[in-house]
Amino acid sequence: MRAYRIALRLPVQYRYPGMASWRDAVTENISRSGVAVVASEPVEVGTKIELMMPLETATPVAAESAVIFDALVVRTERRAAAPMFAARFATHRIVPAPRPSR
Repeated sequence: MRAYRIALRLPVQYRYPGMASWRDAVTENISRSGVAVVASEPVEVGTKIELMMPLETATPVAAESAVIFDALVVRTERRAAAPMFAARFATHRIVPAPRPSR
């Protein structure tokens, strides 16, 4: 049975494991098992990625953090505006949010 999806547009970043730099993207929808992402370039089915999603805090005192998902690309769509890929979550970890580069 397919997991229930929630339409949700959030800024995220993704990269290939072992790479230092992140690429910007936006979620299209998310479920308990995965996420659909609109990116600036296509990602092939079967590709392992890391996906970072910021976690906002309710108080300015608390440190902001992010969740990093290890995921596998399971579907792609080539669209005129921007390519989309769907990735299935494998594992996740919470990390301090990276500081924006200046």
